[in-house]
Amino acid sequence: MTYVEELRQLAKDAGRSNDVEILALIEAVAITGKKELFERAKQMLIFSAAGQTARRDVWFPYPSAGEIDGDVTFGTVMGNGVPVRVRASELVRGMLVTGAPGTGKTTLTEVMAPQVAKLPNANVFLIDTKRDFLGLIQPITNLVVCDLESLKYNPFEVPDGVNPNHHAQVISAIYRKAMGVIHAGEGTFYQGVYELYDRYGVLQNKGVYPTLLDLLDQEKAKKGNPYGDEARARGREIMRLQTLCLALGETINCSKGMNLAELLSSNILLLVEGLNADVRSWLVGSLLVSMMEYRMANGQRGQGLRNWIVIDEGKSLMPANEEKKITQGTPTFTEFLLGAREWGLAALVTEHMPEALGSGIKAGSFIKLMLTLGRGTDVLDMAYAMGLNRDQIQECYQLDNYQGILKLSGRWVHPVKIQLHPSGMNRSVTLEEAKQHSQERLNHLLREVQARVPMTPNAQEKEEKTLDMDILLKHVCEHPFLSMKERFAKVGMAKSKTFKLIERLENEGYIQPLFIRVGRGRPIALLQLTEKGRQHMEQKGVFPPRFRGGLKHAFWVETAKRFFEAQGFKAEKEAPLNDGNNIVFPDLLLFGNDRRLAVEIEISDHGIKNVNKLLTLVDEIYVITEDSELKQKLMAEARKELMTDDFNRTHFMLAQELILPSV
Repeated sequence: MTYVEELRQLAKDAGRSNDVEILALIEAVAITGKKELFERAKQMLIFSAAGQTARRDVWFPYPSAGEIDGDVTFGTVMGNGVPVRVRASELVRGMLVTGAPGTGKTTLTEVMAPQVAKLPNANVFLIDTKRDFLGLIQPITNLVVCDLESLKYNPFEVPDGVNPNHHAQVISAIYRKAMGVIHAGEGTFYQGVYELYDRYGVLQNKGVYPTLLDLLDQEKAKKGNPYGDEARARGREIMRLQTLCLALGETINCSKGMNLAELLSSNILLLVEGLNADVRSWLVGSLLVSMMEYRMANGQRGQGLRNWIVIDEGKSLMPANEEKKITQGTPTFTEFLLGAREWGLAALVTEHMPEALGSGIKAGSFIKLMLTLGRGTDVLDMAYAMGLNRDQIQECYQLDNYQGILKLSGRWVHPVKIQLHPSGMNRSVTLEEAKQHSQERLNHLLREVQARVPMTPNAQEKEEKTLDMDILLKHVCEHPFLSMKERFAKVGMAKSKTFKLIERLENEGYIQPLFIRVGRGRPIALLQLTEKGRQHMEQKGVFPPRFRGGLKHAFWVETAKRFFEAQGFKAEKEAPLNDGNNIVFPDLLLFGNDRRLAVEIEISDHGIKNVNKLLTLVDEIYVITEDSELKQKLMAEARKELMTDDFNRTHFMLAQELILPSV
């Protein structure tokens, strides 16, 4: 073994293999080759290694005061009592604190927040789920306490300088992540927001914004096919939107919320107790991403620590399982946190189950602190993220409350065992006291809030829509038997426009859908005029036909006519037949091959009275029913009451047998 190799091994045994002074000494021995210098270095390292062996401290060596200095203090090094300090430049690169409930996460925040608030140009933004931080109104005298009743924030409001289309995409991505929906769900949400932006003039910078309540109303108004996957997807979307609207209530009931620039320049304590994880994630995620968008749009880059954001239960915003879904890409909020430091936004993320937390935030946080954890899998997860060795991992299971393992990425390469400082915070402060303390500053933040603005179309839009409505109503009058598919193709308007007009006409009571079963497949959807729609068209000089037996009966008569004409018959609707005593009107009278046939459509059970009369006037008769039960009943009645020859001249069919491929 050479001199240098021996010294390096001794340095490793002493726990000083990365010590700058020792490395310089070994380099000097290597360059000079002097045995005297080697012996002196060897003796020093043997002494140091012996001390480490006797001590058996897996956390040795300890940092000196100069090696772990900074702007914010929150503990002491267990081993030499040196204060633990971190720099503002390190806070802005992210801090992750993990620990079971009651181990010191809240205390840590109480100790750090007042110090951060005193830094030049820095403010705190604390997201409190359990009223833990109300006592901070005493050390942070200008802290604004804001609960869900007093918070006014519209996620659809576009921050100054931000492109509306970009903001709609970002908010939609946060929605997908928070509510756990697939890409299609995000696309539906984004499309709805974009449509609202168009209707409110947001894309033209009119300064009036729709709300989540408007999006819910818009989705409810859509009246597509009530069957199939599309209808079920819309139902799920409405349920999610209702959940958000009910949970957030008056918080989001505004066109313009609190001024983002003033929020960013204030110390804020936001109370979000009572919200479930999904709703809280969307509200908090939308708010913080809006803040970052504002900073980016206004070029506020590279100005150091500006806002220190405390996020409790980080897994609700950055879940580990999300990173496993390759199709969903990088988790949006993790991406936000990792890029926020460029814009002065720093995050302290706390979590009691780090294994459920996304690995991106664990890898990207400059400061990592592991307090006592309740599960071995969580200890191992954090130990892996912090690069602990086997002996250090064993020590982690022995941590007491308010003790932790600290790792600073890059400044001090070794993990450090620390004791947290007590906060001495008064935790008896009530919500009423805290709100009263900050009421004046809260009122200042609320002064620019604008109420929700219901959408009112302008006169030109009304005129155009009324004209289009009349065109569609006239088309319904003239072509009453068209299916929706046929109507979309023949009405002469874009399908999306036709669909919206149908929704409006139905909502306003001019038409109503009529669904006709055709076996096990999707029903045929017709449009029929209501009495209001009929009167409206008569005032326009258009007189809709009235059908004996209603639209459904008339549809099947028309369908039967087309069916038998395709077989080579000539067909007439309700042609009169005279038996000498009475005039009978069959639904259809057919002529062909020197035969005269009659067709009767039986939607409901009227018996076979007409069959008896018609059999004396025609060669054969077809009785057509909608369902097989009625068909069997009429057949049994005919077999009982008719002579054999008459029964043989009577044919029974199901209406679905009449459907031609073009229908």
